[in-house]
Amino acid sequence: YVLNKIDGIEDAAALVVAYQDSKETQEVAAQLIFGGIGANGKLPVSVGEKFKAGEGLEVKGGIRFSYTLPEAVGMDSEILHKRIDSLMKLAMEMKATPGAQILVARDQKVIFHKAYGEHSYF
Repeated sequence: YVLNKIDGIEDAAALVVAYQDSKETQEVAAQLIFGGIGANGKLPVSVGEKFKAGEGLEVKGGIRFSYTLPEAVGMDSEILHKRIDSLMKLAMEMKATPGAQILVARDQKVIFHKAYGEHSYF
């Protein structure tokens, strides 16, 4: 209901309304804003005179890669994380690299993204 108290909010081109304040909600909202995922929704209740119950829109996603769990693309999180962590640990111990950044994507979905080690040996 705080939307009703923000002057000029009704002139915004679009609003993302989330009903929870959590890390996951913030991450999903960011993916929506940047085109990684789509969403649709309608307000379940009116918010003063500015927004009426039933108003809403649909946003198409898939413009950019989205972030999800490995299980969403048929992979096992535990196995993926353990194997990549193990490989990077071995590479750094053997001085093959002082560090690295690994990103794994499948079907336009980022399922793993992690940095290891340092930028240089010094």
